[in-house]
Amino acid sequence: MEIILVTVFYIGFLIAATILANRLGRSVLGWFFLSILISPILSLIFLFCLGETKRVIIEKTMLLVRALRMANNNETEDETNE
Repeated sequence: MEIILVTVFYIGFLIAATILANRLGRSVLGWFFLSILISPILSLIFLFCLGETKRVIIEKTMLLVRALRMANNNETEDETNE
């Protein structure tokens, strides 16, 4: 019974590590195998410490800039309609 519970938690942490790696812009397959080799919990800790890649930060910044420009354009259109 305990072995099943440990296996379920191990697989759960493996999945969590791969999802986090994907969200941070890291190699999903690489972090999956690294998690198997060392430990999924250690991989999660490493991922939290490393943070997002520069590519992900730039993409998020560009999305934010686009959203702000769209909001600004909507405000100026509303002002001209009044």
